Amino acid sequence: MCEVQLHLADIVAHKESTHVLYEYFRTYFAGRAEASRMEALQQIREFGGDVDHMISATLQGSDMEQLEHLANLIEELMGDVKVALSIRKRMLELDEGSVEVQTKYGLALKRAGKLSEAELLLSTTLCFSRSQLSDPMNLNTLSLMGNLASVLQAQGKLAEAEPLCREALDGKRQLLGNSHPTTLTSINNLASLLQKRKASCLRLSPCCERHLMERSSCLATPTVAL
Repeated sequence: MCEVQLHLADIVAHKESTHVLYEYFRTYFAGRAEASRMEALQQIREFGGDVDHMISATLQGSDMEQLEHLANLIEELMGDVKVALSIRKRMLELDEGSVEVQTKYGLALKRAGKLSEAELLLSTTLCFSRSQLSDPMNLNTLSLMGNLASVLQAQGKLAEAEPLCREALDGKRQLLGNSHPTTLTSINNLASLLQKRKASCLRLSPCCERHLMERSSCLATPTVAL
């Protein structure tokens, strides 16, 4: 049985247990939803309301844009992470060398609760990204560091996540400046991580707590001269 058939079998089996969600999704194709949200489905409305046929045809094809739209719509409108994950896997098969596709599949694994698989994939992708790019401090690689750090945090691997958070923040400060929203998000992510580490260390020793408080103080954003 080919990979596409395996994906379809998995989706059909899952669909049987989530029939209510699929019926809700069908309303978008039947025209019973507001026009503004129907516009979001323009890419795949050509299937005339037949969701089963839409998924089957899209998975058997190789249109990456259509697969991307389908994955987003199913997950965002239906909250169906498992089917979206199958679509992301199909995209990875079509373009295994794409850092973007690998990253999106890794994040889909995280949302599906497959944290160890997500960590392995994102770690491999980060190593590949560092080795292939002449400038390791590009925004895509820095974002990938943050994504891997979030997967590590979700597994309680706070000490492993911290260096990645710091490296991502340092790179974004250099590229974007201290006041850019992306940099500020990274500052918040690192601060949150350090708070979690502090809470963990409080159960260990006062010495560990002092050490983390000193490291937290280094997060203060330098004043930008006007």
